[in-house]
Amino acid sequence: MELDLSIPGKKTTNIGKSSRVLIILNVMILLAVIVSVALNFIKPPSEHKGLDLAVIKQLALKLEKQGLNTTAVSVWQEYLAGAEPDNHQAALLWYRIGKLNQGENKFEKALESYYRSESFAKPAEITDEIGHHIQECLEFMGRFAALRHELKARVGLQTEQKNKSDIVVAEIGSRKITRSELDRQIETQIDTQLRQMAAYLPEEQLQKQKETLLKQFSSATQQKIFLDRFMMQELLYRKARGDQLADDPKIRQQLMDQERALLASKVMELEFKDKIKITPGDLETYYKAHQDQYVTPARAQISHIMVEDTVAAQKVRMELAAGMDFAKAAMKFSREQKTKDQGGKIKSWVHKNGPVPIIGNSEDAREIIFATLAGELAAKDITTDQGVHIIKVEERESAVAKTLEEVHNEVARALQTQKQQEVSTYLLTRLKDKYDVIIHQSALEDK
Repeated sequence: MELDLSIPGKKTTNIGKSSRVLIILNVMILLAVIVSVALNFIKPPSEHKGLDLAVIKQLALKLEKQGLNTTAVSVWQEYLAGAEPDNHQAALLWYRIGKLNQGENKFEKALESYYRSESFAKPAEITDEIGHHIQECLEFMGRFAALRHELKARVGLQTEQKNKSDIVVAEIGSRKITRSELDRQIETQIDTQLRQMAAYLPEEQLQKQKETLLKQFSSATQQKIFLDRFMMQELLYRKARGDQLADDPKIRQQLMDQERALLASKVMELEFKDKIKITPGDLETYYKAHQDQYVTPARAQISHIMVEDTVAAQKVRMELAAGMDFAKAAMKFSREQKTKDQGGKIKSWVHKNGPVPIIGNSEDAREIIFATLAGELAAKDITTDQGVHIIKVEERESAVAKTLEEVHNEVARALQTQKQQEVSTYLLTRLKDKYDVIIHQSALEDK
């Protein structure tokens, strides 16, 4: 049976009919091909999509690790567009993007990301943190009016247990500073101070110091003083943010320099914490190896008669040789008024490695004194700018080694310093190799 594709009322030839059939067949074939290609194109296997997203996610994480926050944000947003996560996951991802933006000081973008996060969901694990970050962004932008509204809104969503730690001790606008926050601020300051001492004191000593300092701040007077200082700093900080001082290029550079120094010291602090562990056995070993450094030096107590010159000194010695008491001779002949009435006795002890009271810092004087036995007259006199001193050694005590208990803190500081030097040298050597450091010494030489 032949298909009649002619238009009614028109006379067509057989050739015309065949052409139309051929055209229709070609069109049908072409449509089939297009549909097939389209179906293959828009129907990617699900495993392809998963692989692409996994690669994008790994790229974003790698960029984060390398500190390329801005690029990481772009990749995370690409991941979000393709992954179609549920509301919970979307909230977590936007929170992550917000922290990356904040890390680059892009506070407006960070705020947008945090608010996007909360628009999807409010996961319990980030609820407190996201509020804290929003507050930080508003503070850095100097938007304190907005911050007040933000705090009001958030406080209205929370229920608080009223107890002693929640007593409000101060207010700045709508921000309420509770006693518990004041206590945290005090403890934070104490920890900061103690970190400067960490290089010189073992952990148990640091803890004792912290307890002592906390007790000092337990009084109402000390807490009021601290609160006044804290409030003054906070008000000045808010004014600085409101005046956009952080946007000044010079101040921004100073902040960057301080950040660099802080992070560098933090790296070293963490390195010390991980690498340096001092045990009682370490202290004892170090003490024994350096025991000669922990000795109470020999000391002597002396009396003297100061006269004008060697001729006068010879006359006094003749009187002493004839049996005159040294104390009486001092009261009769000495020109040194401070000790004359006490029979020439110098009350302070003379240490073998220290200055001689009244007489001064003289190596010859120490040699003469410690070459003389207790109760005897020194064989030689000591000449100074004031005159000539005839010496009698009243008492002598030999050098005494100090026990480890007596010098525990000194030994701990010395050993801590030694270990820190070792750790620092090793760390810096590794870092120089890692970052290909070359120092051109010749370029620094004077020409």
